[in-house]
Amino acid sequence: MSTIITVHNLDFKYAEDKPSVLSEVNMEIEENSIRAIDGLSGCGKTTLALA
Repeated sequence: MSTIITVHNLDFKYAEDKPSVLSEVNMEIEENSIRAIDGLSGCGKTTLALA
């Protein structure tokens, strides 16, 4: 299968003087695969999806 999404060492913060909300995120999603992003409220699921 071929990889359709690749993320390497993603770091994200909403403001320069704030801490990172995502840090060193790595993942690969292959074509025709099913993945779930699961976690508590406020853990960064939407931020990851928007990134």
